[in-house]
Amino acid sequence: MKTAKSRLGPVEKAIQARDAQAVLSALSTRAQREPSTGCLRWTGNRRPNGYGMTGRGTTNRLVHRTVAWAVAGFPGEMRDFPPVHHLCGTRDCLEPTHVRPATALINVLEASVRNAVFRRVRTLEDALRSLQPDHPALTFPPLAEAPEPLLRAGRVFETPRERLKRKEARDALASRRRENATARFRQVIEVQQLTATGTSERDALVRVGLGRRVYQHWANELKVWLEEDSK
Repeated sequence: MKTAKSRLGPVEKAIQARDAQAVLSALSTRAQREPSTGCLRWTGNRRPNGYGMTGRGTTNRLVHRTVAWAVAGFPGEMRDFPPVHHLCGTRDCLEPTHVRPATALINVLEASVRNAVFRRVRTLEDALRSLQPDHPALTFPPLAEAPEPLLRAGRVFETPRERLKRKEARDALASRRRENATARFRQVIEVQQLTATGTSERDALVRVGLGRRVYQHWANELKVWLEEDSK
């Protein structure tokens, strides 16, 4: 009898085995070393905000959090692991020495300070460039520039499949909003019809199942829609 072949990828298998070295090795096969910064930059899928991701569904994980969690010895569940801060400021970096657990407050503060320093260095570089364009300091990699995202097929941060999935989610949300608005408009019209035949507004709202504030809001929305539709 043949045994079913596992559909888990090397990263998830290494996580289930609690093998940190195997996790890092599996992730590094989809990363590229940046000599000027030492960053190990993810070349696989990324979320729209630029953070690297691996797996799908229940095994979908942020790469930098996976690295930090593995290096820490897999304490508890990954979802309970504290926020992970990039010391290098490069969101798609998975170099173990560049990531560390931190509080959300520290994460925000360090990012703010780093951006302020980058702006100051950029100003000083521009001033030095205008006074002494051949100064040796200007030959170093620019510290005041944010790391450029690694290019790959499709968009920088999203594959065509990811973009389509995001569009489908956006269209589905818009469709639900339209359906909700239509249902509310029908309830408003029903209340108005009842009050037109002599039913008190309070009784009409009870019969239709609307609160007064909800009714007033959607009655106004219906009025606006009718005015715009008649133009």
